[in-house]
Order: sequence, then structure tokens, then C-alpha cells
Amino acid sequence: MFSIVIPAFNEGSRIAVTIFDIQKVLTINKLEGAEIIVVEDGSTDRTAEMTNKTANVSLSHPQNIGYGRSLKDGIEIAANEIIVITNADGSYPPEMIPVLLNEYQKGFDMVIGARKESRLSGSFKKRLLRSVIKKITEFSTGNKIEDIDSGFRIFSKKEITSVFRRLGNDSSFTSSLTLSYMMGGKFIKYIPVD
Repeated sequence: MFSIVIPAFNEGSRIAVTIFDIQKVLTINKLEGAEIIVVEDGSTDRTAEMTNKTANVSLSHPQNIGYGRSLKDGIEIAANEIIVITNADGSYPPEMIPVLLNEYQKGFDMVIGARKESRLSGSFKKRLLRSVIKKITEFSTGNKIEDIDSGFRIFSKKEITSVFRRLGNDSSFTSSLTLSYMMGGKFIKYIPVD
């Protein structure tokens, strides 16, 4: 089975719906043994309260210390070797979890839910920086990257914990993970997601 790790900061209005949607997909696809871990990262709203009511496992940080650190902490306490990460705000389609899992089981080291370029949000500065990082990474690795910082992925707990020291504790976690796996010659598959 696998563990789903969800970092959450001030997502009190969305986290319960996100978990419910994931649980529904797991039930429909007969994946009921999956573990849902939410790492609440020092939220100032009702995120911790909602998480405690809905997640299989929840962990709370006393203060906000970052997206990457939340993922690392959730991955470390996960009971399963296969890890799925996703966002707390429902920005990734949970119905794609079985699709990503199916691809991962074909022998890939990481499967990434790649968002369409037109769906990438953020300020102009954020989009520009994301584009620069993507181009540098593509140049450095010699590989095309469809979505460098997607927060919807599947990978091995053992493999990722071996590169934790290279991964940031902030929002750079996913882009540095992509770079680390590519530089390490790992097999990566992109699956388009809305």
C-alpha cells in the first residue's frame, strides 16, 4: 500500500474536502489501505482542528517552518514505502492518484502530475523565476522538464530520504527534488493533470 502526505498551512476551509475527495477515490478504486498523513504547519486558522477530524495521521508544527520541511516530516513518519504527495487545497485531481500509481509500478523512480503550462499560477515574478529554474535545470541535465515544481508526485520513501539533505525546507523542495533525481539518473515519468 502507500501513504499520501499532505502539507497544510491555513487550509482550514479546504482540507476536509480534499481529504474526503481522496478517500472517495481510494474507496472507488479499492485502495482503502492507503494512509493519509496531514502535516499542519503552524496554521492560524482551523486547519489543525479539521485535520485531526479527517486524516488517518496528523502532525502539527508549533510554528510555520515551510512546505519542504512539512513534506519531510510527513514522509519520515509514513508507514509505507510508496509515497504520494499532494496539496491541501484541492489543486490536484485526486482521481489521478491511481493513474500515477499505475505508472509508478512500471518501474519509474518518480511519477509527476504535470500541470498544463497555462494552469500554472502565481505572480509574474513567480512565473518568471519558475521558467528560469526550469530552463537552467533542463540545460544542466539535458532533459526536458514538463513541470519542475508540481506538488503531485509518487516516489519511494527510501530513495527520497537518501537525498533529504539536498532538498530545501521551503517551496524549493519539489524543484530541487526534480533536479536531484535527474542528476542522479533516476527514471521520471510525467503524466498530464488539470
